[in-house]
Formats: sequence, C-alpha cells, structure tokens
Amino acid sequence: MATSHWRWLIDEYMEGRGIISLGKRNAINNHCISIGGSEGSCNRCHIGYGYDSKNFDFTKAENIDCLSCHDNSGLYEKEKEAAGYPKQT
Repeated sequence: MATSHWRWLIDEYMEGRGIISLGKRNAINNHCISIGGSEGSCNRCHIGYGYDSKNFDFTKAENIDCLSCHDNSGLYEKEKEAAGYPKQT
C-alpha cells in the first residue's frame, strides 16, 4: 500500500524545493495528461476499486485490485467508466 503504483505518487527531491510528491493525482504526464475529472474512466487500467473522485481512500486495502496486473487467465477485464470495478459477466 506504500508503493507509488498504488498511491499514484512518488516523493522526489527537487533543487530549491526539497522533497515533493509527484504523480498522476497532481501532475501532468505524457500518457493521459491528468486524471482529474476522469477517474471513473481512467481507472479501467489501474489497480483501484471505486476510484471515481479525488476523495478516493488509499488507506483501504480492500480497494486494491490485484488482478489488474496479476490475472493469468487473460479473461479479466474492467468495465468502461466504472471506477475500476471488473466487468460483470
């Protein structure tokens, strides 16, 4: 739960600013630009269940979707615009 993959943040040292937290939650990047306002859709590719707003609780282990990365069946899929929840079959 302390990984940057889960938290979407990494602590970096920046000259003149000290240690700051950077990541998808608070910075522009070269893949999806920023997730602000699009959490429900963006989380189709990420490891959280129910991440549909900036108020997502990163302290709850039950919000982690391990199958996003560790499914070996090739059948696991997340629903479009469903805040990271799996596709219902």
